[in-house]
Amino acid sequence: VLAAILTLWKGGASGVLLIVKNYTGDRLNFGIALEQARSQGVQVDMVIVGDDCAFVQPSKAGRRG
Repeated sequence: VLAAILTLWKGGASGVLLIVKNYTGDRLNFGIALEQARSQGVQVDMVIVGDDCAFVQPSKAGRRG
């Protein structure tokens, strides 16, 4: 994630917006990358969105968000 943020920044982006699903692992990993990028001077923000993907069959995993 950090490599992608830095690639955009070095490519001339005026800032980077991370759109992240409301899942603990995603929030953690994207949040760490965001902090690392900010420490390097990158203008980056993060938006958390809901995940409405669910399986119909009860034996499958349900919603994550």
